[in-house]
Amino acid sequence: MCQWCGNARCLKVGLHLRVALLPCRSHAGLVSHSTDISYFDYVLQNPWTLAIFAFQIWMLVHAIRQGRRIFDNLTKAMTYILAIHIPIAGLSLLPVLLGWPLILLPVHIAFLHLIIDPACSIVFESEPADPNIMRRPPRDPTQRLFGRRLLSVSLLQGLSTLLVLGVVYSITLYRGQGELEARALTFTALIITNLGLILTNRSWSAPVSAMLRVPNVALWWVLGGAGLFLGFVLYVPVVRELFRFSLLHPDDLGICLLAGIGPIVVFEGFKLRGRRVIARLAQRAMMERR
Repeated sequence: MCQWCGNARCLKVGLHLRVALLPCRSHAGLVSHSTDISYFDYVLQNPWTLAIFAFQIWMLVHAIRQGRRIFDNLTKAMTYILAIHIPIAGLSLLPVLLGWPLILLPVHIAFLHLIIDPACSIVFESEPADPNIMRRPPRDPTQRLFGRRLLSVSLLQGLSTLLVLGVVYSITLYRGQGELEARALTFTALIITNLGLILTNRSWSAPVSAMLRVPNVALWWVLGGAGLFLGFVLYVPVVRELFRFSLLHPDDLGICLLAGIGPIVVFEGFKLRGRRVIARLAQRAMMERR
């Protein structure tokens, strides 16, 4: 089966080999219909060259697949970087603008980058290719790596996260629970949202529950390490004082969990809606063909 068009005749060695090779040649973009036909005739007249020809085709398919996987992973990493830095910048500016106590201190920023840096450089780089990656049409050569669609996705994720975290911090201060508890609640919710952004940006079509079954060893190292160090920060007195936190109780952790996964649930809803729209368009196209 052709890796570009799904035509079962492509690369089929049989009586109609010449007819079968032509669709594969045109879809791969190697040569045009009006040039290099003599090369294909030579291949057909000398069967021993089919092995070399098949190897060349396999190498081309592998290169295209790897290039598409790398491009996808770069866009995922860039979207995640912008999305997570919006709430970080916002939580650093809001106290200055509104006269609140500082939320993020230098030690908090350092902790966040212990998660962000491995996620960008290892987790997204290790993501396998999408199962349907070779069924996509060729990408427009003029398409930018970071276009409007990616920018809108990043802004949606980042601004929704900033809104939720700002509400958590302001309500905690309004209730008189103190600066330390407000900072602890907000920072814990930010860490949970950070991990959620990593999970949801692994795929913009498949849900998180499905992507958890896709193997990625680096992902589990980052998630496990982040959870372990967060517990260390929240419940070891010396480290908790260094981070300027108060002790969080189980109900506080529940609030952090709900606030942290809230923006992720919103984005997962957009992905579900997008899948339904795509399914309707595909069904409509099939009806029109009939």
